[in-house]
Amino acid sequence: MKIKEIKHGNIVILRPDGSIDMRSSTHLERKVVELLDGGTRWLVMDFRSIEHLTSAGIRVLVMAAKRLDAIDGGLVLCSLNEHVKSVFQVSGLTGYFRMVCSREEAIAELDSEPVGKPSRLASLAMKLLGDESRQLKPETTPTNDKRNPSLSFEVAELLSRPRSPRSPASSSRNKTRQDGTSSGSSERGKTKS
Repeated sequence: MKIKEIKHGNIVILRPDGSIDMRSSTHLERKVVELLDGGTRWLVMDFRSIEHLTSAGIRVLVMAAKRLDAIDGGLVLCSLNEHVKSVFQVSGLTGYFRMVCSREEAIAELDSEPVGKPSRLASLAMKLLGDESRQLKPETTPTNDKRNPSLSFEVAELLSRPRSPRSPASSSRNKTRQDGTSSGSSERGKTKS
């Protein structure tokens, strides 16, 4: 299977050719994983050259959608022929994916994504703490409201900050104590001499 990769700003467009079946889906999966591991957050799958799609191909798309959703990224499918659309309909996954007619629409769909949108966790925390609007300032909240708006803003701000990747050196398992022993080592089983 040939997969053409096109970059449009921060958006990566993949255009596979032929069929996405059991054999070729592994090639597509490797390519998608490589992109996601490399930091890609916005992905368009252009199906204009796809004639056939099986459940193995759908599995790759579901994996990509889940991984992108977890990092507040996005996946848009475009240029699906009637056969490929019917595979999504039969599988019940039509509503799971964003599908548009053309590559231009897919790019526009991802370009319209808010860059700094709060994560799902941050949105939920804001909702639970009683402040769904990030535009609202604490001092404009009615005084008879018993919720703590400043806490809401602090939690939302902390949760919406991008996470920095943990380095192995920062892992608490491998830190060395002042006395030179490793925090991951166990004192059990040692005999005193």
